[in-house]
Amino acid sequence: MFYVKASIIRSLIVLIYCCYSMQVKAAEYDNKYKGLYYWGPEVHSFQPCNVKKKYWVSASSWVVGPAIEFVKTNTNKAYQPIYIEFRGHLLDEVLDGFATNTDGLIRISEIYLIKSKIPDECRTIKWVDSGCKCTICTQSRNKVGIK
Repeated sequence: MFYVKASIIRSLIVLIYCCYSMQVKAAEYDNKYKGLYYWGPEVHSFQPCNVKKKYWVSASSWVVGPAIEFVKTNTNKAYQPIYIEFRGHLLDEVLDGFATNTDGLIRISEIYLIKSKIPDECRTIKWVDSGCKCTICTQSRNKVGIK
């Protein structure tokens, strides 16, 4: 009986160590991102501050759920951006569906900050329909229609 208990304890220790080391490796692999998160029917994208690229978001529902709920309760029109800061990484995968209209995929691992006010230092390329008006503008609460 003693050997069975010892074996179970040893297995649990190995399991806990493996889970911890996987989390550490994921955190080392991830980068910190700041920018605009867009959500709406058939839209789930992120545009980093001061960058003209947009990425389709890949995330678990429990990770991105709070951001989606924030969009639903703090914006007055569909597709209005909110500001987020998160830990994540770019994915090297084939794009399909609506993601083909973006510059790639980004995986959100953990969201640190969600807010409706977009900081002045978060400058983005202003997108018009599917094209880009290549002037850099600073998003403000009045321009984007956030409550």
